[in-house]
Amino acid sequence: MRRRCVGVSLKMYFDLRRAESYFAELAGLLQSEFGAVDAPVQNFIVPSYLHIPAAVSAFAHAPMEVGIQDSSEFQSGAYTGEVSPLHAAEMGVGLTELGHAERRRLFGENDATINAKVLAAMKSGLTPLICVGETDRLDPNRAADFTIEQVEAVTLGAPAGPLIIAYEPVWAIGADRPASVDHIARICGSLQSWIDSRPEREGSSVIYGGSAGPGLFSKLDGAVDGLFLGRFAHEPRNFIKVVQEVASVAC
Repeated sequence: MRRRCVGVSLKMYFDLRRAESYFAELAGLLQSEFGAVDAPVQNFIVPSYLHIPAAVSAFAHAPMEVGIQDSSEFQSGAYTGEVSPLHAAEMGVGLTELGHAERRRLFGENDATINAKVLAAMKSGLTPLICVGETDRLDPNRAADFTIEQVEAVTLGAPAGPLIIAYEPVWAIGADRPASVDHIARICGSLQSWIDSRPEREGSSVIYGGSAGPGLFSKLDGAVDGLFLGRFAHEPRNFIKVVQEVASVAC
């Protein structure tokens, strides 16, 4: 069974003071709404690396998993500047975002690089949050094939375990015309079918990470398992609105 989930990446937008304030407010709202455990939605937050300890502490008693924005293909050794997935897990991190379009575009990562990171992350006990999406505008069938090929390439040889797959069509980022509901539903539905056909991926989720906000999850009518939010969710109450919507139809 797939699990509903809602997450947010803070990238490098917040300084420490704002991050701590954000964590505290969001943790309070989550506790008020859902208590400390057994929330119907798996919530996650991906802050900048240096804010990880503050996030782990702030959400210790709230239904929120803390992730990191990238992790190394190496668990330890002489790799200056790298972030070990094993060390992240030791700090209380539960997932790692891998394959984001910015990592591919700015730092030259490819499927082979991301695959190595996925293997290291799962070996360290982290759940990979894998970002996929076509660079150019394609028809839905070709886009679905492209994203499934991406997932298969970056999970090649990976052990059994759940994944979170975030569909983010690169061509739609900042575009005048975002991806349509029908387009999103077609691609995410194909990714869900891919997961459902693989027992070793039980517990995985497919979420949409484009311009997402209240109402989108309902419009997608079961075609996604949740949403990966951006700057809209930098206001804690906006994050809660989306979680409430997803929780209202959670299964």
